[in-house]
Amino acid sequence: MTCKILLPDKTYLYEGVKSVRLPGFKGVLEVMSRHAELFELLQKGPILIIKDGEEIPGFDIESGSCHFAQNTLTVITAGKTSQRIPGEKLPNYEDDEDED
Repeated sequence: MTCKILLPDKTYLYEGVKSVRLPGFKGVLEVMSRHAELFELLQKGPILIIKDGEEIPGFDIESGSCHFAQNTLTVITAGKTSQRIPGEKLPNYEDDEDED
């Protein structure tokens, strides 16, 4: 599967991805190779990318959307986005919701 991450200032392309976990509004969404076509809005949270059985650097996003078709996942982010370090402890995003 191919995964494209489109940031406001940069684009990342990953080939041979096994799965991607995304912060959907209805909960965590995991997209794997040959997933059914979908479009999903994303909320604040981590994007985790698994390739060759290992997590590769993902991203923490504020919001965005994703579209999966023809074995390609395209993620468009909005707002502040930062790249994560594999194995880094994930922040507790649920605590942030109470601050608004």
